[in-house]
Amino acid sequence: MKSLLLFVGIFILNSSFSQTKTINTVTIGNLEIMTEDLLVEPNTWRTLTKASLEIGGGWRLPTIDELSVLYTNRDLIGGFDKYCYWSSTEFPNSADQDAVFYIMFNAHNGEDGKQVGCLKTEKAWVRHVRLTK
Repeated sequence: MKSLLLFVGIFILNSSFSQTKTINTVTIGNLEIMTEDLLVEPNTWRTLTKASLEIGGGWRLPTIDELSVLYTNRDLIGGFDKYCYWSSTEFPNSADQDAVFYIMFNAHNGEDGKQVGCLKTEKAWVRHVRLTK
C-alpha cells in the first residue's frame, strides 16, 4: 500500500510540474516560437517528433521555411547555442527516403545558415513552433 501511495504521489508531482512549467515564446507573423530548447541533449528526428506530440497544444517541429525564419531572427528569439536544428521537411530525392532538412546554427566554419539533408537517425536539436490562432 505504501508503494502504491508513493507511486501516486510521484505521478501527481510530475504531472503538476509539467503543467506549471512556463514556456516563454516569441511570435513572428503567425508563428509562435519557444525561446529555448526543451531537451538537454540532441536527439533523433523520430524521438523529437514523438516528444512534440507529447507536449501537445499544437507544438511541432518547424518546416524548413519556418526554420529559415527562426535562423534569420535568431538574435530576437535567443537561445540558439547549439549546432544543428531539425525541420519537419523531408529531403527530396533521398536514396532511402529517410532524410529531412536541418539548418546549421553556430557552425563556426562559414556554413552558418546552411540547409542540409540529414538521416532521421542522426542527432540534432529542435525548437518547437506552433501557429497562432
